[in-house]
Amino acid sequence: DDKQTRLPLTEADIKNAKHNLDRLDKGDQVLFRLLATTGMRLSEAFEIDGEMKERGCRYVIVGKKTDQSLRRVPLPAGVLPHLPKSIKGPLFQGAAPAASKRLNRFLNDCGIVDPRKVVHSLRHRAQDRLRAAGCPEDTRWAILGHEEKTVAAGYGEGFPVPLLKQWIDKIGF
Repeated sequence: DDKQTRLPLTEADIKNAKHNLDRLDKGDQVLFRLLATTGMRLSEAFEIDGEMKERGCRYVIVGKKTDQSLRRVPLPAGVLPHLPKSIKGPLFQGAAPAASKRLNRFLNDCGIVDPRKVVHSLRHRAQDRLRAAGCPEDTRWAILGHEEKTVAAGYGEGFPVPLLKQWIDKIGF
């Protein structure tokens, strides 16, 4: 999707989607919320098969697309009430392409019909929301999996999960 021109979903689009969220089954509601609040790729959500904790912050590891995309993603406050108490296996069943069709159909049914606005637009929205909140570029890269590959970047584990959580919670839903 990154090769195509995509527009972020606007706050009006999100408000409309939230108003119609009950049109989706429970699993797709959680998936939509997770994508909206983290900016992760749809395929990455289907990689989730467990969780970890760092200093009390729950997080998942995702990112098989590129070396840079492998990262720890804190579970945002806005999605925690909709998740199991502990993720101990695949969070989502089925396949990402089928979910993409369902969620894009949902957006169309909500009146979001601009072909440049698709499920991947949630990722663009997350980037814009982080930027607007003043999130430093390197932290945005760490959250969204766009980190520049350098020798120095390979040292350590990266940003502490509690720091990433402070920023990821600013994306909101």
